[in-house]
Amino acid sequence: MRRMRVRSLTTTARFTLRGLRAGNYTINAESQRLGAFTNTKSITLAKGEHKTDVDVMLDLEGSIAGTVVDQNDAPVAGVAVDLLPTSRS
Repeated sequence: MRRMRVRSLTTTARFTLRGLRAGNYTINAESQRLGAFTNTKSITLAKGEHKTDVDVMLDLEGSIAGTVVDQNDAPVAGVAVDLLPTSRS
């Protein structure tokens, strides 16, 4: 699978992907500066087709921070912390 990476360096945030063959593609974007990302968007191109105005919307990433403590409220080092999604709202 060929991966293409494009940087949007303009203030209009426009992007162009050229030289694509017919087929199914997924597109996503992320901004490390904003801490934001998109959900993957599926795109299908027919032979010779040109798609315009394919918009992707950034969702802000969240974060969780804390301290693992024992029953006496003393910090516990070396503990693995897992986060499992229960649903997406």
